[in-house]
Amino acid sequence: MKLFVLLTVVFGLIAGEGKAAPSVRLAKFFAGHEGALVLYDVQRKSYERYRPEQGRRRFRPQSTRKIVEGLIGLETGAIPDVDHRFPWDGTRHFFEAHNRDHSLRTALAASTNWYFERVHAKVGKPELARRLRQLRYGNATLGDRPALYGEDELRISAEEQVEFLLRLYQLHLPLSRRSMDVMREVMHYKTTEKGILRGKTGTGGHTKDGKPRRPDSEMVATLGWYVGWVERGERAWIFAANITGGENPTGVKAREIVEAILRSKGLL
Repeated sequence: MKLFVLLTVVFGLIAGEGKAAPSVRLAKFFAGHEGALVLYDVQRKSYERYRPEQGRRRFRPQSTRKIVEGLIGLETGAIPDVDHRFPWDGTRHFFEAHNRDHSLRTALAASTNWYFERVHAKVGKPELARRLRQLRYGNATLGDRPALYGEDELRISAEEQVEFLLRLYQLHLPLSRRSMDVMREVMHYKTTEKGILRGKTGTGGHTKDGKPRRPDSEMVATLGWYVGWVERGERAWIFAANITGGENPTGVKAREIVEAILRSKGLL
């Protein structure tokens, strides 16, 4: 087994003309997790992939779906503008940041489920499903069974996340320029001397007591997403990463991994 691993690394170095293959270079960042990364250089039109088989596998998008739902809400008027607030109804949620009025700007940052449930209700399921198909978002399938927020039949792969976000970055979605500009703005996470990072985390799992998940209940994480892009001047790199297995595979952990990779490449 050790000999096989050694030969794999050696041949990877040869194939890469003295540089370790992506699976070797990036593995250290995912230590302890089964993960995938798709990184697309927009200007060079080139991909770098870590564990492409997982990158092609569809998972629940978890809260990364709030990007497409925010776009649909803006386009249909369900979200009047970026700072329009929906009032909190007083229901207590596990995350204290959710227990207040929210706008699109604050709801995306806090990943506030009830806000996007309100958007769902205003758009209506048939129109939401139609828009998902129009935007070619993953399998674009909500299904017919009643489900808690984020637990329907919608699935997407890291490859598909990158393809969708590339069209958003390039303003090539079949949506108004206003809707796309607003969402690009609210996806902003941080600005450094080297670049601007825009993205959204997502976490999936089950409750600690093993019972069906309640809205915003404390979870044992089993899936973490981070998707978005980093831009530097006229250049941009679109990314989507997901992690499973290992200790605490959350969206925050996926973001930490992506940020470390981007820093190692001098992009952030």
